[in-house]
This record gives sequence, C-alpha cells and structure tokens, in this order.
Amino acid sequence: MVAPDETFEAIVFDCDGTAVPDRQADATEVRECIEALLAAGVHVFIVSGTGLANIDGQLRARPLGRGLLHICCNRGSEIFAVTNDGPQLVFRRIASAKEDLALDHAAERTVERLRTRGLQAKVVSQRLNRRKIDLIPGA
Repeated sequence: MVAPDETFEAIVFDCDGTAVPDRQADATEVRECIEALLAAGVHVFIVSGTGLANIDGQLRARPLGRGLLHICCNRGSEIFAVTNDGPQLVFRRIASAKEDLALDHAAERTVERLRTRGLQAKVVSQRLNRRKIDLIPGA
C-alpha cells in the first residue's frame, strides 16, 4: 500500500488490454485519470505495440499541468511527446536495409519451419521494424 506522503514521478503502462479493454472501448475515464496525473506533475508514459493513431485516437489525453505525456508505440520504434497541440515525434527507429532483409528472412524461415511441423502460417504484414506472422487454422 502506498503511504499518503509518498509521491510518484512517473507512471508507465500499456494501453490495449491494460488501461482499456480493447480499441473500441470508451476511454473517457482513463483520459480523465491521465490528465489529473499530468496536472499533479506526474509524468505519464504509454507503451504499446500498436501505432500512434490507435492510442491517441482513443485516449485523446492532453497535458494540463507540469507532467509530461509520452506515447511510446510500435514496440518502441517511435516516441511521441504529447502537447496541447497533439503528439509530436521525438524519436523514430527505422531498420536499415540489411536489418529489413534479416527480418524478412527470419519471417520466411519461421513460416517454413512451422510448415515442416504441419502448421500453416503466413507473413501477414510488414510493420515498422517487425514482421507479423499469423497461424492459419486448419479444419
């Protein structure tokens, strides 16, 4: 339990499935809590595997005080500082051509190894600095 005189400088949390149950949920209460923390001078960091449009589109939180709000998304590849005018990009990690080739190769090998074990899978998207592979259910 937190003692009444104890303070926090920052709070870090995930969004989907943690702060909100899903991307369609009403986030009004979460936004109000975030803005109250910011007004009290607490820094808030939202960390997520999803992109900025999903997080900011749902929460729409804006700083109302001394606290700073950062959205760290795309599995750490992008960091946005949120101001009253909205999110501003402060960092973006973009894989080199060599790293992208390695990601493609790793995804292809993963699909092939799954296939040799009787599982059907395919690369369904190439996202910033990562690849997404879905297992395809059989009959």
